[in-house]
Amino acid sequence: MKKLALTIGCAVAVTGAALAQGTINWSAVGGNFIAQTNSTTYSSLVGASAGQATGSGAVGATTAGNTGNLFYYQLLFNTASTQQGAPSTVAAYSSWTALAGATATNGVSSNGRIVQLNASTGFATPLAWSAGVTNSIILVGWSANLGTDYATALGKLQNWATTGSTANAFWGTSAVGYIAAGPSNPGSTIFNASANANGLPINSIASPAQLYLLQPTPTPEPATMALAGLGGLAMLALRRKK
Repeated sequence: MKKLALTIGCAVAVTGAALAQGTINWSAVGGNFIAQTNSTTYSSLVGASAGQATGSGAVGATTAGNTGNLFYYQLLFNTASTQQGAPSTVAAYSSWTALAGATATNGVSSNGRIVQLNASTGFATPLAWSAGVTNSIILVGWSANLGTDYATALGKLQNWATTGSTANAFWGTSAVGYIAAGPSNPGSTIFNASANANGLPINSIASPAQLYLLQPTPTPEPATMALAGLGGLAMLALRRKK
């Protein structure tokens, strides 16, 4: 009898844990999200002054004519108790968490320009985001020359000044949403034109998400580095003579 009661208790506990895990609807984007590149100004993330002109023209635009994996997207969430603003520095991304499985690439349609990878009718979020809990959400986008996954692309940004940059690289975020995870599939809608019972979904149809060109950081050529090394040795030699 005790074993039976223990078994039932464990089953109830497991069921309760499963029910506590929230869900979101990753499959419904429709016309509520549009991303586009902006190559007329540099992104300020890697040190360029806001509004600084690039003069590079239309580079890598996410238009209907572009096919293939030219851009990638990742849904992030922030567990702060109030709605957060989009990160304005590279360091600020450390307070956001990538939602496993919520990834996408660019599509050929001008309506949305995003195709979810691993799309389904909804899926469970990490245990850190339980059903009924409201968190901030953003969609981050970047050009494929930064990497095919969020961790790789963010790593390049974090080391931009020390490891050199990638030419014609783009990075940008969507508008910020603020929603509560649903209790079951298909889960809370995260792309929508207006607020609903679950909160404020991501909407960029009126003001498209801009992926800004990252200002290149020149990587020293081997010859330049060699000259710098010789200069240092010469200075040491002069010091020793004195």
